This record gives sequence, structure tokens and C-alpha cells, in this order.
Amino acid sequence: MELVLHLDHDCNLRCRYCYAGPKFSRRMSLEVARRAVDLALDFAGGGFGLTFFGGEPLLAPSLVREVSDYARQQCLQRRRPFLFRLVTNGTLLDADTVAWLVANRFDVQVSIDGTPAAHDRHRVFPDGSGSYAPAVAGLKRLLAAGADPLVLAVATPSNLDLLPESVAHLAGLGLRHVLVCDDATTRWDEAACALFEQQLRRVGDWYAGALKAGSSFSLEPLAGLIARQASGARATTCRFGDDLAVAPSGRIYPCTRLVRDDSDDAVCLGDVRTGIDRAKHAAMIAAARPVDEECAACEWEPRCNYSCACAAYTLAGRFGAVTPVFCWMQRCLMAEADRVGAMLAAEAPRTLQRCFGPG
Repeated sequence: MELVLHLDHDCNLRCRYCYAGPKFSRRMSLEVARRAVDLALDFAGGGFGLTFFGGEPLLAPSLVREVSDYARQQCLQRRRPFLFRLVTNGTLLDADTVAWLVANRFDVQVSIDGTPAAHDRHRVFPDGSGSYAPAVAGLKRLLAAGADPLVLAVATPSNLDLLPESVAHLAGLGLRHVLVCDDATTRWDEAACALFEQQLRRVGDWYAGALKAGSSFSLEPLAGLIARQASGARATTCRFGDDLAVAPSGRIYPCTRLVRDDSDDAVCLGDVRTGIDRAKHAAMIAAARPVDEECAACEWEPRCNYSCACAAYTLAGRFGAVTPVFCWMQRCLMAEADRVGAMLAAEAPRTLQRCFGPG
């Protein structure tokens, strides 16, 4: 299972599309964090993942260290395999922090939107200045220390004009893994949708060319969609209900996207001090599981990621809903993945097999 600790609502940036809610200082206490770890380990067996999130978790570096030490001790005592993860904007990744993260085998995810121009349009400090330079400096420290970070890049209507250049720019930094995430917090009008389709095709052409040239760069979500088409595998289902997210107050939610400012009682499952409302938890899982009739009959259904319960709740106000824009975007991604896969099968079948399995 995965436990996500929101160490603080505060952040040193003011990203214009942030889904984590208003920024204000409310630091999680060590007692709450330890209780959350104990509760999560008792909640489910098997492997244990612990993610440090925010706000910006590196505003509380000592808390990250203390909690990870405690969680490691508990997992070793229980003979449970574990993985630690940190999601950061990268601006506070100094040399000491990077050395500690690498020494403790953290999986680090850094949010960088691409080129300096694309990144600095939205990922800004409170004074409005861009954060690209310090974020990339932190990323380069990770790479120099031997880490293999995942970069999270947000595609939103106002930076789509730079999307192909941004993907190529991130690959040029020496990264092996990039995930392009769509901005679900904004309105996608017809012009934005048309530009997305155009730019996605350019990204696909660049990706096919990079792979044919010998790159092992993994660009998600295209890479996963191509792999599923090559293998015939179904899409991975939403983990909603399997994971827990804990706000600085100690209140528990079924997904990190639902924490926000910690005020939505409708999706709060309880508190680390009093435990989880099991009946409410089961009811929320049941509400998220039904498949829309139209979706069930769709030819794309086996490979579609429509099942994200938190995206449905954010976009449509209820679990299990599928909005027209979300449906359209999934279709665009799958169609482009199929086009790139077909291009590789025809022009470079060995590349297709090397990167994605059976060709």
C-alpha cells in the first residue's frame, strides 16, 4: 500500500495550476506522522510505500528524515519491504539534501514543465519570478549524484505551444523518465483541444525519432500506451481505496488529490488518532468502481485510464463519472500511441521490441 504524507499546506512556489489547494502554513507534527505510519502498516499488508508530499515537503527536511527513519524501523521490525518517495518542486534540492536522499534510496519526483519559458509561465515564486533556474539546478544535483528521478511536466492550454520543445528539452537534460500530466484544473476550450491534438502529433514524431536513434527515454503516458498495445495488456486500474493520504492535521483521505485545504468532510475517512471509518471507505470504493455503460462498450476501454476516481471527483463532482474532455484526451493519447507504435513497427521493428516488448 501507499501512504502519502502532506507535511505542510505551504509551499515556496505559487504555481498557477496547483491542485493542492490554498497555500498556508500548517506543519504536520512528528506525532501525527508516526501515527499515520503505524495506522497504514496495520491497514494493509505487503509492501509499504511512503511518499512525502505538500505543499513542498522540503520546507520540513528534518521531518522527512525523522519520519523516514521511524518508518524504516517499523518496516524492518515487521519484515515488510518498503520504498520511500519524495515529490518536490526541486528548488530546495541542495547538495546535503541530495546526498541524503540518494544514500537512503529515495525515489525522487521533480516538477519541471520543460523549457525555461514553458516552466516559468506557471511555476513561479510568490513575487512572480520564475523558478526554472533553481529547479533545474536541483535536478542536475540529483543526476550528478547518480539518482534516476522522474520529472513531472504539466501540459496546460497556455503552455501547449511549447510542448514538443519542452519534451525534447527535458530529454536533453539527461533524464530517462518524464511523465506529461494534463492540467485537470482548467477549462479546455475548442482552440486548446485543437492545439493539443496538433502538438501531441509533433511530440509523437519526436519520440519515434528519438527511439529510432537509440534513445531509451521513457515518455509517459505514450510509452505505457504503446507497451499495452504491443503486449495486449489492459490498462492499470485506479488504486483508489488501496492508498491513504494524510493531511497535516492528521485527517485521512483516500487519495492525495482530495486533501487540498483539508476541508472536504464528504471525502475525509477519519483521523490518525481515531482511525478510519471502514463503512465510509467501503462505500466510496463501491461508488468509484462502476463502469459507465458507454465506456464499457467503447473499443478503447481496455487501454483507457478513465478509471481515475479522483479525477472524476475533481472534474465532475462524483466518483465514477467520465467527462467529455477527459474522454477526448484519453482517445487522443491512445490514437497517438498507436500511430507511433505502427510507425516503429513498420520502420524500426527492433526498436519497438527493444523498448516495448513484442513487436
